[in-house]
Amino acid sequence: MLLASVTAHAQSPAGPNRPTAVPDGYLITPFGYFHPSCVREVAGEDTLLSDVPAIQHAHRAIETLAPCQYPHYTASGEVAVESFGESAQPAGGGTWIENANVTADAGTSYGRLTATWAVPPPPTTNHNQTIYLFPGLENTVGSTIILQPVLAWQGSTGAWDLASWNCCPAGITWHSAPVRVKAGNRIKGTVTQNCQAGTQACPTWNVSAADATTGTSSNMGNTTSSGQTFNWAFGGVLEAYNVTQCSDYPGNAQTVFSGLYLYDYNLKPIANPQWSPTINSPNYNPQCGYAVQVANGQVGVDYAPFLTLHSFNGTDGANPAAGLVGPHPGELWGTTYSGGASNYGTVFNITTIGAFTSMHSFAGPPEGQNPEGILWPAIDDNLYGATVIGGANGQNGTIFQITPIGALTTLYSFCSQAGCADGQFPTGGVTYDNLSGDIYGTTSERGPYNEGTVFQFTGGTLTTLYGFCGQPPQCPDGKTPGAGLIWGNGDTLYGTTQYGGAHGEGTLFGIVNGALTTLYNFCSQGGLQCTDGAVPGGSLLAPILYGDNNLYGTTTHGGPNTGPPFYQGVGTVFKISLGGALTTLYTFCSEINCTDGAYPNGGLIRDSDGNLYGTTSQGGAYNQGTVFKLTPAGALTTVYSFCSQSGCPDGAQPYGDLIQLSDGDLYGTTYYGGASNLGTVFRLHP
Repeated sequence: MLLASVTAHAQSPAGPNRPTAVPDGYLITPFGYFHPSCVREVAGEDTLLSDVPAIQHAHRAIETLAPCQYPHYTASGEVAVESFGESAQPAGGGTWIENANVTADAGTSYGRLTATWAVPPPPTTNHNQTIYLFPGLENTVGSTIILQPVLAWQGSTGAWDLASWNCCPAGITWHSAPVRVKAGNRIKGTVTQNCQAGTQACPTWNVSAADATTGTSSNMGNTTSSGQTFNWAFGGVLEAYNVTQCSDYPGNAQTVFSGLYLYDYNLKPIANPQWSPTINSPNYNPQCGYAVQVANGQVGVDYAPFLTLHSFNGTDGANPAAGLVGPHPGELWGTTYSGGASNYGTVFNITTIGAFTSMHSFAGPPEGQNPEGILWPAIDDNLYGATVIGGANGQNGTIFQITPIGALTTLYSFCSQAGCADGQFPTGGVTYDNLSGDIYGTTSERGPYNEGTVFQFTGGTLTTLYGFCGQPPQCPDGKTPGAGLIWGNGDTLYGTTQYGGAHGEGTLFGIVNGALTTLYNFCSQGGLQCTDGAVPGGSLLAPILYGDNNLYGTTTHGGPNTGPPFYQGVGTVFKISLGGALTTLYTFCSEINCTDGAYPNGGLIRDSDGNLYGTTSQGGAYNQGTVFKLTPAGALTTVYSFCSQSGCPDGAQPYGDLIQLSDGDLYGTTYYGGASNLGTVFRLHP
């Protein structure tokens, strides 16, 4: 019986990304480029023996083969092994684009690894690319041996295949007979020692690549370890060849490896393996938002700059109006304005990989309903927020606390005082003081003069620090504060009002010990056009973070630019000194058809280089909103335009703030769009 290489998994290299150093006729494998004579299939009932290169066939006959006599190459074209007997470079060193890995403690090794993942949708373009997705075990000492259950996309056949691999006993890469699998099927990969527990250098292993949906599999039983011990585990790997554009990757933007269980050589499960994200592709072309996410025992490998992490369906929430907060690594918390069990909104938790948990559904009076502002993660490990309406006193709003396990307590119901002197409708959420435990915020209506308040909540007692519009009807101090408060230097809180002020189009104020100072009146320039902006939107960006003594924010209206489809000023980005000097950093609709965005409703964030990021709720390439980047020099780049696909599965009309986590990615929400047009949570690699 002769063994032949099989092109279902290993194909002749082609395409513009093929390294020039790789000779003609070499085949692509999950371990780099190999000479055809060094790529061998092991039939289902055959066994790769430990005294390789030898195969024991089903009829017990043993076939001895010559070792590989040719070098093999990494994906970048470097020689990995000149000839059999030399140690190969570790596979992750120059062959894989990204992975999550963990190394065993000294003196121990691994005995078993399992993982499950879904077959992604096919790529939308075909450049004869090969894409591999897999977990695996490897050794770091001696001749490299790698055991992997591998899912492979072959552009040459336009299909997904599944097989088990063993590289590289005798310099040969061995694989089982591949089976065809369909998009959406669940794959389970297993690598396990074929010895009793406690055998640290087990000579034979079982590798299984199974389609759990159909029950088919492609396995290598009793395959040799070539005397190696496996002390390097990979929870998820992306490897690619001949990719020329990002659409050559699967259309789902991310593959998540879940059900990850790692065992030591005693076959005891290892609690909480510390998977380390590794990106090997800083100079890889094209750059497609490569990132590795690790959260709650899952590994996600990304291959697109934008990813919809979750689409709301109503039952789990609908229409998230606020942004997200990240109280702990790998997780985010947010709210939806509606949806949930009573359609009154929810609090949710989502990991950076997209594992979603609905933590609380608001029930309405006497509990609150319809949260609109962002949550505030506090030092006591709880989160604090506000609902716009609901509460014990009717539809007036509440302050609430929610624990990490989702236990919600209503701390205060507005309109508890005669004439609603304590305010009504806290649309901007709350600000928590970690030193005192006090909670601060604004209400957009009622209060002493019926146009909103600034409040302090301490130990169960709410104090109105300021009531807006003490001089009606012009309200020179402002009215209708819609956003939350932020801390500045010292004890000063800063905020905005949407209306009122000297020109009726909103103000920016500071307040300390109940004394309010109006720092700026919007629409002070340009007459009715309000070239300096009008109706400030989201929360301000605090100067205390950067020490430059400026506040940064957006206005949802105003600015000098008009044009189809908008015929009035559609918003600005500004900075203002603590002395009240305002500088307009950017005016939206500066591009034809407002492709740079319109109507920014959320606030801003700032990265370590001084770039500002934010969202617009309309405009952009598809008039459904954008994510933008604004450099310190004032140059704006549209990072993403929403509704880039029919039906807006990527979301539409973001209203809330962005958040940037330590991985450098931006996370946010859209109010509409997604699979049910009820909003999304997204991640974006800027």
